[in-house]
Amino acid sequence: MERLKQDYQELLDEARHYLMHSRGFYNNLLNTRRKIMEHSTDLRFKKMRDVSEAAAMARSILHKKVRELDVSAKQPSQNNKAIRSSDSSATNKSQTAADNKELTTADRSASAVKVFNQSKSDKSEPPKVGDMVHVSSLGKKVTVLKVDSSKGEIVVQAGNMKLKLKVTDIQR
Repeated sequence: MERLKQDYQELLDEARHYLMHSRGFYNNLLNTRRKIMEHSTDLRFKKMRDVSEAAAMARSILHKKVRELDVSAKQPSQNNKAIRSSDSSATNKSQTAADNKELTTADRSASAVKVFNQSKSDKSEPPKVGDMVHVSSLGKKVTVLKVDSSKGEIVVQAGNMKLKLKVTDIQR
């Protein structure tokens, strides 16, 4: 009987020993799981930060390119301004003021819109109703519906859209 008690005690001690090991392993497992979750969260935030930085850099590059295109679009109109003012100063000084006024209006318009460039004989003649003209801001040919030469405005139709534009915003 004494032998059975000793065997029982040894088995009980061994079971306690294994139970302590299993608790330690379980705690290690929980710590490892927590560390993995923290690591994956850190990686996710790092990826989000990298993507945000790349997007900010791309936006910056795009804004820079747009500014460069705006400047390059305005430079030809300034060159045209100088050419026109020199041509018109030779012919008539009153016409120079009108050209400069027209150019400042064109400079205010969107950079994608091209200035209505025609010879001096055609400048007095605006497009007629039914004419097809090109609007660069839309990149389409449109039909002239109405011409108001006193205000320098025209009404055009592009598909099902009707637009009121300045005469300087179109090309023939």
